[in-house]
Amino acid sequence: MMPESLSEKVEALLHGVPLSALSRAAADLMALYRIPGKKRALAGEAEHLAYIAYRMPATYQVLTHIFSAIRAYDSAFSPQSLLDLGAGPGTATVACEHFFESAPSATLVEQDRTFCSIGKNLCGGEWIESSIENVAIARTFGLVVASYVCSEMDDAARQYTIEKAWQATDGYCVIVEPGTPDGYRTILSIRDQLLALGAHLIAPCPHSHLCPLSGGKWCHFSARVARSRMHRLIKGGDLGWEDEKFSYVVFSRKPISNPCPRIIGAPKKHSGFLEFELCCPDGLVHAQKITKKEGSRFKLAKKAEWGDILAT
Repeated sequence: MMPESLSEKVEALLHGVPLSALSRAAADLMALYRIPGKKRALAGEAEHLAYIAYRMPATYQVLTHIFSAIRAYDSAFSPQSLLDLGAGPGTATVACEHFFESAPSATLVEQDRTFCSIGKNLCGGEWIESSIENVAIARTFGLVVASYVCSEMDDAARQYTIEKAWQATDGYCVIVEPGTPDGYRTILSIRDQLLALGAHLIAPCPHSHLCPLSGGKWCHFSARVARSRMHRLIKGGDLGWEDEKFSYVVFSRKPISNPCPRIIGAPKKHSGFLEFELCCPDGLVHAQKITKKEGSRFKLAKKAEWGDILAT
């Protein structure tokens, strides 16, 4: 859930905007995002505000999930500097500030002038109005994030952007895409490129082998997003939550030892035992059953969710 301070800022931005206009703009954006590939630029203030109302909470929740994955391997990590590539309204920067409970020195690159203007009301940092491909990065950062931008590029632009992101990283590099088959394929391509550059893969994969999923399966995860009243009204929904599917990779400048299996599907909970589908360090997918007879291990496993690592 977005922090109350951020929710208040978002509500203030939306105050006085007709609900009908936001609903129409949100419907247009939902249709647009269902189309794979390059997207048109957002049109007008209503579409930008609709994006903030219905997409920003989901992106925020996904990023906090991924930051948790980093902390699972590096419990002391708290970035002193952040490069937010394709920043939109600054969601990654806001999520970083609130998750790590500190405000890193942030540089946000965004070519949409309206998002730059709105984002300056939501978070601090140095805003650079530029496309990712054209921006010059003259320093390195403890955390580099490219969130929901690479799927909208052609192959050459994506490869150039990923190399630029990696060269700007002196700690961790996070790439996020939609949890669709197309998003997964984009992530696989980025994974291959960064491994070839010598980057150390830490999440979600516990190995650097070829992805073992096949037969119509793809690696993706789910983040539960709390809907505000405005969010429900704009989307015409009754539920107080929705699930956001995403695919991602996290790479590190330093190697990570002793990887644990990662849960790659919703755990199946039965009376007396649990079943997990795990991506394992040997590069294969294994099914595992943990029974109540295993005591403390069973108690810990009961708390594990889709996307978590499962200690052996």
